[in-house]
Amino acid sequence: MTTARTSPREPAATPRGEQTREATDRKIAQATLHIAVAEGIKGVTIEKVAQWSGVAKTTIYRRYRNSEDLLKGVSFFGFSPLPDIEDLAPTRKNLALSLYKAVAYFDKAVGVKSVGLILSSDSAFFRQVFDHLVVPIRDRVATFIENGKRAGVFREDADANFILEQVIGGMVANAAVNGSVKPEWNQQMVDYLWLVLTTARK
Repeated sequence: MTTARTSPREPAATPRGEQTREATDRKIAQATLHIAVAEGIKGVTIEKVAQWSGVAKTTIYRRYRNSEDLLKGVSFFGFSPLPDIEDLAPTRKNLALSLYKAVAYFDKAVGVKSVGLILSSDSAFFRQVFDHLVVPIRDRVATFIENGKRAGVFREDADANFILEQVIGGMVANAAVNGSVKPEWNQQMVDYLWLVLTTARK
């Protein structure tokens, strides 16, 4: 008697309608964030979001009653793919790769120069942007640093939060002065971070 062989079940595909809705939601979120950064929270209207995103006003109104409802309810889930950096081995090369991917992520998600506005604003909208777009990448970089500490490569007393503050602050400042983050900044920051992370405190 033979037993029928079973194959692993493949993950179910996302329904086409759901994919379309998610793509529309991303367009609305991108437009809302773009307008809020460029013109301020008061500049966000359904009409402007429709014009910038290419999504029909009727479609947006089916989701949100007005601009206030839009600002409260717009979702940034899945807005920009997070880079896989937390499981990289704690080497100098991977530190450079992590920094490069983090900067590229911020640039694609919100624009590096906008990060300063997001961090300094006390509006509920920008706090939501911070929670959904800044915190996840911050946590992944922190995990990379903590893994390096456990591996004995980085100093045990290395403060991941302080280091991340220096990275984000330096990134925003460099972009503000030069219009974008200069390639040499990445290498200079890697040289600095590697020294800070690996040099024992006297």
